[in-house]
Formats: sequence, structure tokens, C-alpha cells
Amino acid sequence: MNALSKGEQTKLHIIESAATLIYQQGFNHTGIAQVLKAANVSKGSFYFHFDDKDQLGLAIIDHHRQQFKNSLPLHLHHPALSSREKITAFHQYYYAAFSQSNFSYGCPIGNLTQELTDLCPIFAKKLNDSLQRMSQIFMQVIAQGIENREISSDINAEQTAYFIVDSWEGAILRMKALSSGEPLNRWHTFTLKLLD
Repeated sequence: MNALSKGEQTKLHIIESAATLIYQQGFNHTGIAQVLKAANVSKGSFYFHFDDKDQLGLAIIDHHRQQFKNSLPLHLHHPALSSREKITAFHQYYYAAFSQSNFSYGCPIGNLTQELTDLCPIFAKKLNDSLQRMSQIFMQVIAQGIENREISSDINAEQTAYFIVDSWEGAILRMKALSSGEPLNRWHTFTLKLLD
């Protein structure tokens, strides 16, 4: 992989700094001035890379999607795990990640979906696409499990994958309300039972 240029490094730094702020306090409650301060960059540098805050927001969605993709070999794309073990590894990975903030902040894509989809069709399309891709990955995991006879052949892989992602996002919402990982544990337990 080629090293990033100085300009690309600056752009990534702005995205990462803004992503952290927005994850903690929301898109609408995060101003450009806060992003400039967090990233320690000038207004000119910001507007060299982004036309406006919305363009930054779209870049942040892409950033979160890339982070998820990078994590896949640790769980849902782990080559040595069975389908059920992949789902458990996914649960353990994100349980540990959410626990670092005492289960208070939730899923970055889910948070943005709740906040932005009714405000901007471009955001809605990109966020829905993110959740769709996640569902497709779970569908592949379930299909593999059916083929290997560790998941019931009565399961509809596509519809079950959608339900798994939908219910996971719901569990995260409850997790935030309680500041507790128990909703995630319930999601994991009932997801595995669903696949019997």
C-alpha cells in the first residue's frame, strides 16, 4: 500500500477528529469550529478538503464503513471459524469496543441513521447502503452455515440476515439507554437460538 501524501494525511486526520466528536455528541451538535480545534487545522485547510460540513459527514460515513471492513477478518470473515463462531466473534468484538465508552455512544452508523436520514436524501441513501452491506455479509455467513449443516436449512438466509442487523441496531439503542452491555448479550443469545 502506498503511503498517504501530506494532503491525504491531513484530510484523514480531519475525518478521524470529526468522527470522534460526532460519535460522542452527534452531527448536528458538532460545529466546524470544534472540528478545526480538535484536528488543529485552519479553516482554509478544512475547506481545501471539504466543500461543507455535509461533505465531511459523507466522508465520515465512508470512514466508518472502511473501519468495519477492516475488522471483518477478526469476526465475520475469519477464515478459521464456523458460521456460529463468526457471529460470536462479531458479538465479542463489538461488546469490547462499546465497553470502552461504558456502552454510552452506540453504533456510529446507527447514530447517524437516527439523526440524519429524515433531513437529507443523500445521507439516507449512503447510510442505508451501509446497513445493506452489513446485512449481505451476515447473509453470506448464514448461507455458509446452512451449507455446512450447522444452521437449520429452514432458515431464509436473506430475511434472517436483515433481522439480525435490525435487531442488533435495536439492541444498541437499548444499550445506550441503559449504559449496559446486557442488551447485546441478549441479542447474541437469541440470534444463535434463531439459527437452530
